[in-house]
Amino acid sequence: MKEIAAAFSEYGVTTSATSLSAWRKGYRDPAIKSVKTLRQVVNCGCPAFGNEAINRSYGQTAMAPGQPTHKRPAPARERRDSPPSSGRRTQKFFVGRDDELRRFADLQAGRDTRRVINIYGPGGIGKTAVFQKFVALGHEQGALLGHADVADIMAIGTVGNHQGAELLRALVSTLERTELDPLRRDLLDLELAANAVRGAGGVNRLYGTNGRPVSSDSLPQANQGASPRLLRILANRIECERYLRQVEKALIRTFCEGLNAIVAADGSKTTLLLDTYEESRELDDWICGQVVPALPEHTRMVILGRRQLTKTNVDWADHEWCMSVRSLPELSEDEAKTYLRHYGLTDPQMFQGVYAVTRGYPLLLFLARVLSTESGGWEQIGELEEQRDRYAIADGLLSRILREERVRKIRDVLESCSIAPWINPDIIAALLDVKPGAARDLYQELSTHSFVTRHPHGVSLHDKIRELLQEYLKFASASRYNDLTKRLAAHFGHKGGVADVRG
Repeated sequence: MKEIAAAFSEYGVTTSATSLSAWRKGYRDPAIKSVKTLRQVVNCGCPAFGNEAINRSYGQTAMAPGQPTHKRPAPARERRDSPPSSGRRTQKFFVGRDDELRRFADLQAGRDTRRVINIYGPGGIGKTAVFQKFVALGHEQGALLGHADVADIMAIGTVGNHQGAELLRALVSTLERTELDPLRRDLLDLELAANAVRGAGGVNRLYGTNGRPVSSDSLPQANQGASPRLLRILANRIECERYLRQVEKALIRTFCEGLNAIVAADGSKTTLLLDTYEESRELDDWICGQVVPALPEHTRMVILGRRQLTKTNVDWADHEWCMSVRSLPELSEDEAKTYLRHYGLTDPQMFQGVYAVTRGYPLLLFLARVLSTESGGWEQIGELEEQRDRYAIADGLLSRILREERVRKIRDVLESCSIAPWINPDIIAALLDVKPGAARDLYQELSTHSFVTRHPHGVSLHDKIRELLQEYLKFASASRYNDLTKRLAAHFGHKGGVADVRG
């Protein structure tokens, strides 16, 4: 089953990180139907991975094709769609940010004793690029880093509305240490419990008037990975409701116990990185009030977002004694020019014209580079319009990009899917109401363009570009924008992202 779990990780066949971890640890096996789906995705025709071989690996009692099952299926999850190779640079070019890199090195080396680092700045200043560079450096140095994009977690909703649990799930999925296995087990329990409540239509329908489950078939079973403790809890409504109310506090405790166990095992200290923190909303109170105070002394947290923490939530003032706050500046003139030269701008006159508009603002530099790529080269972009407001400049550059011949055919995809945190064939099909084959073709075309970046679930757009595209969409038709928002919520709900555990 370890090989199957690895294949699921690679191809992302409708499953969760918790399920993958459970399969790797042997707590449960993937459903036979999902394994066969994996076979179809990878287009494998070898007998060793055929349906008959899969049936044999599950034993004589394995479900045959078409045979009904009494096990309630788990909700579908977003498939991970890796964009096809487009010949573009796969290694992101990174320039500047020497102060941030030095501070991060000091943090990793223990020379900075502050426990929370807050890096903030307006949209397009380059926070995500810094976040990604921190992650890459940590991996290169063998550091223990847990990282998550808060916007992804908040955008899709969560099973049982437990955003804190989903944040911990995202962090632990990037921390490959066995000391955190108890947390993985607890997260699996929560997933099973919340799915049971949602599958029944709420707590009121899961339990009868006597407080006992209406049907044992609606509850998770041990062979699905449910712990004996969870089975005892779900046997009683009062215990179930208490568990769901208190579970996130218990998860924090288990998480911190795991971090302490890692230090005790080999001295490794963990750094937690959170990006796009401006999307945290109510999650911010939980992180500030419960997570940070509970973290072990040796654990560090780096939070990147548009706003300074202490200016948006007064409770962060309680942590000022152990916080470092830094506004992320624009790139210097030399750094901006190094970026432009790296992407092929060498003509001196054109160089000065482009820099006069973009200066050192990373979003403008990126859009100017995209415009040159989509139009066929720097010599094709002509003169850029100067304006005092950088977002007006960004708007103008994006409008020109969308008018390019190569981009016009997918403009509807870009605008319609700008409301989604990522784009893949499933989302294109749901929002544009097209058949899966057509959605896949549109996704393939989208993936060849220089303005999208890889995402674990497909491809994504820069958050500021998404905001501009959403403004275009609202201006063209507010009713269509509202309809697409509802479609996206329904899509994520169908995928198992949203549930009401309150009954």
